[in-house]
Amino acid sequence: MMPALLEWDTRFFGFKVAKLQVEQHNDQKLDHAINAAKNMGVSLLSYLCPVDSHPSVPENMELVERRNLYGFDIGQMQISDIPTEPYPLEIYTDTKPTAQFDRLAVTWGKSSRFFKDPIFPRLAAEAMYVYWMRAMLKRDGEEHILIARDSEGEISGITSGRVNENRIGTPLMMVVEKSLFGLNVGPSFVIAHMRWLKQQRIKHAEIITHNSNRLACRIYEKLGWELQSQQDIYHIWLKPPTLKDNYL
Repeated sequence: MMPALLEWDTRFFGFKVAKLQVEQHNDQKLDHAINAAKNMGVSLLSYLCPVDSHPSVPENMELVERRNLYGFDIGQMQISDIPTEPYPLEIYTDTKPTAQFDRLAVTWGKSSRFFKDPIFPRLAAEAMYVYWMRAMLKRDGEEHILIARDSEGEISGITSGRVNENRIGTPLMMVVEKSLFGLNVGPSFVIAHMRWLKQQRIKHAEIITHNSNRLACRIYEKLGWELQSQQDIYHIWLKPPTLKDNYL
């Protein structure tokens, strides 16, 4: 049970980040893993374990997220069974990053563990989500991107989805700004992804969201997605994070 150094995260943030994921929690093994991470010079160890494991939490360890995995058997339904989106959407094909998409990226990240952790550098967290948004727009994968415009014509919502190497479809991200609240944009995004995945002849779809994001959870559950598993994520700070002048 050794922690794995996350090389991309370490390069991007400028301090060593490692991850430890277990199927069953054990306090003694966690202590050994923490000592190993210290010897590796790790600043942040992310510990992923079954829900309600109740580890003996050291002073530097905090539960930052409960992660929900939802699944849907797309292959079991007909495309005619998929409802019409209640809010009009557009397929987005441009690849240029803009200040508006950067703002949407920061909004996207606000419900994440990186923003909730008071020790994690806020600028680093914001930059990571901006980086991911820009990479998505450049189509680093086979993303299906949809946008929603507000009454002024501004892009105030965006979502993307893809099919992975195992032919499992997943909406990767979904963010809606306040100007579109209450207009069923979130359900429209999910419905549109379900239709697109059905058109790609995908049989199963999965999505990961935060348990604290109750609105997103209710949207998936109302549309028939089933909760398949949950996982708790702890942040264990072993030494203070170093800061960078520029992350992008």
